[in-house]
Amino acid sequence: MSFLTKSNCRSIQVSKSLVLEHGGTLRFRSSQREGRRGTTFEVFLPKDELDPNHVSPTDG
Repeated sequence: MSFLTKSNCRSIQVSKSLVLEHGGTLRFRSSQREGRRGTTFEVFLPKDELDPNHVSPTDG
């Protein structure tokens, strides 16, 4: 049996809002087949060209 709690639904709503705000898409796929039960979420965000003066936190 599959169910969502109120907090799970709210988390999905917030995630969707953030993804859409950044021009992306959020997809999900649920499976109830034996051995493959669960939900997979996929987030797609557009690639953004960085400012040439931008320093990534991993650049040190």
